[in-house]
Amino acid sequence: MAKTIDPDVLAQGVEVIFNTTGRTITVVGKSTNASSDIIDSGSSATNGVTFQCLYSFCKEEWRTDSNLIKYPFPIVSITEESFELVNSWNFATGTTRELVRDGGWSLKDSGGTSVEEYMNVTSLGAFDSSINDLAYYLQFSGT
Repeated sequence: MAKTIDPDVLAQGVEVIFNTTGRTITVVGKSTNASSDIIDSGSSATNGVTFQCLYSFCKEEWRTDSNLIKYPFPIVSITEESFELVNSWNFATGTTRELVRDGGWSLKDSGGTSVEEYMNVTSLGAFDSSINDLAYYLQFSGT
């Protein structure tokens, strides 16, 4: 099954839950709710929901939902793969963060300062475990 790329297959309260009091967004996969169209098992490259799809769904919901329109919009799109969560909004759970694909984002505080940043890394091809084919990266504190 492929990752979700079409916002028209998402439904508020099924795949995406907005908590306006806590200003959180929850993405719900099929293992949590069998009615969900978001696949959350198997390879991470072929499941989840693209951030662009989630962003487009949020735009549609804010435009058409008389309750949501009362609240500031939660996401700023920089590019199709780069976003900011703003206006005190955040993803509700680590599971939600893990289901978002093909986009990185920063969580901004009320002053606009980035307090958390997440990136998406996509490799070009498959790794061959029979020859210890691994991805290499450097990670340093403070970078």
